Formats: sequence, structure tokens, C-alpha cells
Amino acid sequence: MVESRYPVLSADNRSFRYGDGFFETIRWEGNTAFLWEYHVKRFFSTLDGLAFVTPQWWDEAFLRSSIQALVVKNKHERQARIRCTVYRGEGGIYDANTNTPQLIIQSWPLEGGLFDLNSNGLDINIFSNAIKTADGYSAYKTNSALPYIMAAQFAKANRYNDAILRNQWGRVADTTIANIFIIHDNKIITPPLSEGCVNGVFRKFLLETLDKIGFQAQEFAVSEDILKNANQVFLTNAIKGIRWVNSIGSTHYSNQLIGQLVQEIRKFNQ
Repeated sequence: MVESRYPVLSADNRSFRYGDGFFETIRWEGNTAFLWEYHVKRFFSTLDGLAFVTPQWWDEAFLRSSIQALVVKNKHERQARIRCTVYRGEGGIYDANTNTPQLIIQSWPLEGGLFDLNSNGLDINIFSNAIKTADGYSAYKTNSALPYIMAAQFAKANRYNDAILRNQWGRVADTTIANIFIIHDNKIITPPLSEGCVNGVFRKFLLETLDKIGFQAQEFAVSEDILKNANQVFLTNAIKGIRWVNSIGSTHYSNQLIGQLVQEIRKFNQ
């Protein structure tokens, strides 16, 4: 294991040069992660989708034991944020030295519960200077993240908590670090993967769970007009769970149903 202050990449690294690779962000508690099966499935399907040649010993047990060893080493057993970064070694665009994946795992201590709804709603806005292109790779969490970086810079400069990215059709894709859901006429709606959003594990979990706990859920393209006329808006990711949105620009939202939703999901997972 190497301390984070020491370099582990060369100047020819393809992730550094081209963003060639992907990452998986995991909420780790004790000996495992919430939604571990979802993370494992996404991790290995992304390896296949990005044409890595995966060694046979790269399996679920390898990934789990590698994370666990790091968590113990860093004394983050109680709660940790894990980032697994995968990249394709060194070389130019046409002459990669290898398609075998290389892996860096990092951990940081984490505070707060997964189902602790934020007391103060998020204030976010739409970032207009970049688009999230909906294509065969937009669902992956790739290391090429310039639109998200610039949207985050916009949010920070304007004192927003996050920023929304739109796709090439001008509709909502996702935010810099989360999937987006809206509540309209008691229906919970999120953009489908075909709209360019990341295939978030918490997003997938919610879509598979909401009907079981008495909520109507559907995937539907979200225009700015639909977003503006929504009753409530919330964001989801694997680290923070659900966070309600107070405002998008000058439009404000309530959180009554979101609070009820979080309570029902907490009961469902006990």
C-alpha cells in the first residue's frame, strides 16, 4: 500500500492523458457496502463495456478483500467513502501497452447515516456551458469528466450546492455527483439512461424498490418545463443517499413526500 502523497502514475498514463478508465464510488460500513451487489455488477459490466481484458482473478472476492485490507490499514472500518479507479496503463490513443485493467483504491472517513435526510434543502441551478452527450458510454462513470468539472466550478463560484447538466436535446441528464428525481402529481420520475445520465446504483435501487413500498415510479424524459413545474425534487447517490432540493434557480420546492419516502425506505431496509 502507498500513501496518497506519493506518486503512482507516470506521465504516459492513459487515464491522465485521455481519461481512459472509470471509477466506482462506494459507501463502506464494517465489512461490506450498502448495495454491494449493485456496485459489483456495475464495476464488472463497465470493465466489459470499456473493452478491458480482465484477468480471471479479478472477481468479487478480489475486489472485496482489496477494499477491506485498505479500510483496515487506514482505520476506516466504521464508515468510509471508497473510490476504485481503473485505468488502461500507458501509451498513445492507438498504441496502448495493454488492455489489462490497473486499479487504485482510496478510502476516506465518512460521517452521517445513509438515510439521514438533509435538514436544509440544496440550492442548485442549470449549467448551460456544457452538455452531457447521451451515447453508448454516457451511463458509465468514466475518468473523462470535463463537463462535470466545469459544472462543479460553476456551482462553487455561484454558491450553489450542485449543478444540473442537460443532454444534447436540452433535457435534464443528471447533476455533477448525483442522479435527479422529480415528484409530479405524486409520481416519482427520473430520466432514463437513454437521456445521458449515469447508471447510479442508488438510482437503480430506488427504481426497483419504490413500487414495493407504495410509490409510483417511472423513467421519463425531463424537460426544463417539467422540472420547473415539479412539486418536489431530490438527488441520489451511493454516498449520501437521498437529498432534497430547495431551489433550482428562482424556483422553490417542498419536501413533504421526500421525507415520507426516506422513512419508508429506512423501514424497508431494516
